[in-house]
Amino acid sequence: MPQEIVLAITNGRRPSSKWRRQMIRVLVDEIRKHNANSSRSECRTVCQSIVRQYPQSFADMTRKGILIAGGFNSLLQQVKARIENINRGGLYRQRLIKSRDGAGPQRGPTDA
Repeated sequence: MPQEIVLAITNGRRPSSKWRRQMIRVLVDEIRKHNANSSRSECRTVCQSIVRQYPQSFADMTRKGILIAGGFNSLLQQVKARIENINRGGLYRQRLIKSRDGAGPQRGPTDA
């Protein structure tokens, strides 16, 4: 993890949005080493454990300090969105390769 994230965690404060995004990039890269397209439930388990370990830094809370819906939903949404964005280019590339080979989908009969 970047040094700024480690400092924020040890001081019990929230990292800036720039460093939080960087942490999510690192986290998703590590998740993708095991599974290229992790399910939402797998990502949920990871996000829950992060929020349990570092609630002051990553939990979703109101200004009064009340935990919102488990405290991990925003982190989960960011992680899952990052995974989907990385995987998005894969389908386009596959279609592009198929169209170059000429092995595209066959058209069915049309009404005459």
